[in-house]
Parts: sequence; C-alpha cells; structure tokens
Amino acid sequence: MRYQHASDLHADLKRLKRASEASATAPVSVGPERIRSLAILPFADMSPARDQQYFCDGIAEELITSLAKIRDLRVAARTSAFSFKGITADIREIGRKLNVQAVLEGSVRKAGNQLRITAQLVSAGEGYPLWAERYDRNVADIFAVQDDVAAAIIDQLKLTLVPEERQGVFRRRTDNLEAHNLYLKGLDYLWKYSSRGFSEAVRCFEQALEIDPGYAQAYWGLSDAYLQVAFWGDIPPRQACQKVKVYAERAAAMDPTLGDAHGALSYVHLIYDWDWKAAEREALEALRISPNSSMVHAYYSWFLLHAGRLQEAVSQALKAQCLDPVSSFIAFVVGLAFGITGDFPRAIEEFQAGLRLNPDFYILQAILGMTYFANGQHPEAIMAHTRAVDLSDRHPYFVSNLAMAYFQSGRISEANALWQELEERAHREYVRPICFVQMNALRGNYALMLRWLKNAGKEHDSYLSWMRVFPVEYLQGRGESRLKAGLKKALLDMAITRIIARYRIIEMPTTAEA
Repeated sequence: MRYQHASDLHADLKRLKRASEASATAPVSVGPERIRSLAILPFADMSPARDQQYFCDGIAEELITSLAKIRDLRVAARTSAFSFKGITADIREIGRKLNVQAVLEGSVRKAGNQLRITAQLVSAGEGYPLWAERYDRNVADIFAVQDDVAAAIIDQLKLTLVPEERQGVFRRRTDNLEAHNLYLKGLDYLWKYSSRGFSEAVRCFEQALEIDPGYAQAYWGLSDAYLQVAFWGDIPPRQACQKVKVYAERAAAMDPTLGDAHGALSYVHLIYDWDWKAAEREALEALRISPNSSMVHAYYSWFLLHAGRLQEAVSQALKAQCLDPVSSFIAFVVGLAFGITGDFPRAIEEFQAGLRLNPDFYILQAILGMTYFANGQHPEAIMAHTRAVDLSDRHPYFVSNLAMAYFQSGRISEANALWQELEERAHREYVRPICFVQMNALRGNYALMLRWLKNAGKEHDSYLSWMRVFPVEYLQGRGESRLKAGLKKALLDMAITRIIARYRIIEMPTTAEA
C-alpha cells in the first residue's frame, strides 16, 4: 500500500496541512448540528495504475443515493458534485457554488484485493474538518465501508432518522461486487447522453443482472437507458417503452426506496401511454419517496407542462436546479420550462449556461437552436442546430431540426437536401415519423403530414405530446403572420389530439382533467 508516486504523497500532505491549519483556527461557536446540506465529491483514485476511477466514483455515487433518502438533509446531486472531478478547488468555493454547508471528500488506493479508503467531512463555510477516518479493508468489504461512512456522517450531523429513512440509507442493493462494478460502469455510460453510451449502459446493466437477478438498481438503470433511447428515437418507442415499464416496475417492487423508478414510470405514462392520471400519480409517488432527487422534480415538471400548469412546472424545474445547480441536463430542464412559457430570453440564458458546463451536449445545442428561432435569431439557430448534428453523429432527429431551420430561414435547397438524406436513411435505419410530419407541415403537404401523423400515433412517438405543448413560435413558418401561424398550430394540435385519442393505450382524460 506504499505511495507509488510523489504526487500522491504530496496530495495527502496538502490535505493533512489544510485540515490541521483549519482545526487550529476553527471557531467554537459553529457546530455541525446546524448543517443540513451536503455535497459528496468523487473520491480521488490513488491506485498505482490509476485504473479505478469508476470504482471511486461508485463510492461517492452510493453515498449520494443513500444519504439523499434523508428528508432533513439536502444532498447535492451527482452531476453537480461530479463537476468538480479532477479539479483542485477550495472547499469554501465548492460550498458556494453548490450552495451546501459541508463537503465530503476522500481517496481510494487499491492494490490487489486490498483497499485503503480515506474520507473527510469538511465545513464549507470555514473550511475546517468535522470528521475524518481511514479504512484499511479487503475489497469485498466495500459495502460495509460505505455504510460506515454514511453512519458517521449521520452521527456527526446529529440527524435523527425515521425507520423508513434508515431502511433507505442502509439498504443493501447487492452483495456481489462484480455485479456492482458492472452497474457502476453502466451509470458512467448512461450519463454520457449519447446513442453509443445508452447501448453500452444497457449491456452493462444486463450483465449485472445475469450475475445478480435481484439487483433492483440495475433494473432501474435498464429502465432509464431505454427511456432515453425511446425519447431520442434511436429505436421504435413501442420496442423501448415496454421495456421501460417492465424494468421500472420490477425495480420499484424490489426496492420501495427507489423513487427514480417511479419517476421513469411517470414519464413513460406521459409520452407513451398518454395517460395523464397515471403520470401524475407516479410523479407524486416519486416525490414522496425521493424529495431530494433532481430528476424526480424534472419528471414532475414535464408532467405539469403537459397538463398546462406552466408556473408550477417552472417551480419544479427550479427546485431540480436547486438540488443540481451545475448540471447541464438540469439546465436543459429549466430552459425548456421557460421556453414553453414563452420566456425565450430566459430559456436561452439557461441553455447557454448549460453549454458552458458541457459544450458538447448536443441535446442542449438542439433545443437552443429551436429557442433561438422562436426568438427571431435565425443565424444563431442554424449555428446551434449544425453543432447538434455534428456532435450527435448526424442523428436523424437533429438533422430534421436543422432542415427545419434552413427551410424557415429561406434556404430551401439546403433543407430539401437534408430531408432527402432522411428519406434515404429511413430505408436502412429507424427515423422517427415526426421528422416527416414536420417536413410535410412546412412544405404544405398536409395530406402527407396527416399520413405521417397516423404513423407517429401507431408508434406512440414520444414527440407527439410535446408538439402540443410547444408555443407557436417554435413552429412558426418563415414570413407567416402570427395569426396565420397560430391557426396552423391550432389545426395541428387538433389533429395530434385526435391521433392520441385514437391510438392511446388506455383511456385518456378529458382536457379539463389533464
């Protein structure tokens, strides 16, 4: 377990120096009993080969998941906490950016089957240590170490847990280390938000379940991966969404503390079943179980947007951002809520902030392009859509968005070239019908538009319900008056509503109920 590099020794010495200096000047008047917000940073990989980062990330991930079950403790979401991965930053700066009172940091040194894990809880306000411990264990004891760290934090922060919270914090998800490692690798792929990442995540989660068929979190991982695949149109939604429901229901039944599984069920009821009542029921159950999950608030925001409760939707999106303040995906959620309310400048501001965090996030580039167009900024819209196409390896949906931007900006030949590309690609790969709905709507081929709408209805294209939510500015054609565009939008919404009513899987509520 000796240090393999002088830099490792230097890092530990700096950590010790900071802790000793801070403790020497720590104000006695400030106590941990007042701390009710926490960030858990990714643990540093101090292993000789530097090949255990996913394992180190997994420790932080498990602690975040466990401690977020405590209602009286706000835990910064993974994406925000992990934005400081590999960055040397002052604890007080991290506390300010994440709006937390304390930060847990640590390191892992793995040699063979031996582990040395250090963990230190630091006050974000003054930078002094509240608690520190070192664990020398066998790698098979990793689950016990995670429980020990969680228990120490609860003790230091003087938190009182009700039985349901204690069950959630200390619930053992799996006893199989190999299955656990595959699950962690799956999460790493899932959060890359790319077509290849989703497929690799599915492979890892499936392998984890082959080893441990009772691993509820791996079932949730599968449901989330297929939900992303369904929404972005990588495979037909009927093929993906049935799997989302099966895996999410299985995860929720195996582990009642998995609020995110109910969140996934809420969203699939919304975009696939078109069952608004079930979507709200599952969203509220997810909020009850996991009030500190940013994604649970995001799912509820999306339901509220579809239900026409726009200000509530914005409020839920902002709550998600409070829990996950430096997440590019949550910036997408917040910007989308503002965009649908018609506040395009604020939406653009949120999208741009998200892209500063992750310039390669093509989903943000695409929605930014749509919002630029809605705000009358056509050149900027084309630039953003072009970037989305390049970053997504010419994903069909983003090619379609660029074609729309070209057409609406008067660059008809360039738009037609892209639509021809999509028509040719549809013979050899899946291209969602909504791309051709948009194409024929802009061209004025309304008979073909309705035919493609019916195809989209049969397939339960996830974008159908979103088209009813978007304001007219997102779909306004070049040179059209707002009145004319509004009439076209109203007719399109009416057609979509009839399509949804015809092809719904279960009874759709009335407009008033929705």
